[in-house]
Amino acid sequence: MNKRFFVTGEPGVGKTTLVLRVMERLATRYRVGGFYTPEVKWKNTRIGFKVVEIGGKREAWLAKVGEQKGAKFGRYTLVLEGALLAKEALERAVSECDLVVIDEIGPMELAFQELKRAIELVLKSEKRVLGVVHRSLAHEFPSVFFLTKQNREQALRVALESLGECF
Repeated sequence: MNKRFFVTGEPGVGKTTLVLRVMERLATRYRVGGFYTPEVKWKNTRIGFKVVEIGGKREAWLAKVGEQKGAKFGRYTLVLEGALLAKEALERAVSECDLVVIDEIGPMELAFQELKRAIELVLKSEKRVLGVVHRSLAHEFPSVFFLTKQNREQALRVALESLGECF
């Protein structure tokens, strides 16, 4: 049986923080790969998202406010370099790692066809998957934990148990 944990929630509730905490707990027992997408702020205003490869030293913009070149997604301009980095990180993780992290699976990420195919590859694999799912897509997953400020403390335990970890 696939051991997977998907989380969703409102912006700023701590989804990426939860992913990082789970990764930290599991990194001593599993080879972890994939990517996460921290938001980038300037003067308390979100100006975009970067892609950070897990286990690597690479990062790139995925979406940015104020860019002139590239497809638009809401107020953001999509940056192909970031999508390609995320795609490569997922492909490497599927072939080399025990746990694949995808932060996030959302309309913006799926707008990049190369990244969409890599996400589908991971989801069809037998790998353990730790993923953040955009609220608008949560209904497409069989089981998604809805993270709130009230359940943040129990979320780590639920995530670890879903991924097959015992205490």
